[in-house]
Amino acid sequence: MWVDFLCFADEYCTEPLSIHAGFFMCKPSQCDSFRAGTELHYVCNKNYEMRPGDQAVLTCLPGGVWSREPPVCLPGLLSVLQIICNNGYLMLNILCCINTT
Repeated sequence: MWVDFLCFADEYCTEPLSIHAGFFMCKPSQCDSFRAGTELHYVCNKNYEMRPGDQAVLTCLPGGVWSREPPVCLPGLLSVLQIICNNGYLMLNILCCINTT
């Protein structure tokens, strides 16, 4: 009697790309391997924001491919906005200077 077995090799994705001004965390593992089903959760550094429309979560799919391209982190409004108060004024918040004289 012959028995047919289907053998499935463990499927892994390549190491994900790092992103400028951000990092990723793996779930459920500790990023020691990128087996099918592993999710990467990308986070932008302080003062950076994810580009509108980009997704923070990538999944390693069967076949060893990532579900999408990694997101892009762009400088946030607060990191590019520079307010300079005139002499005699003190910055109250990012949009308001008050007279100190």
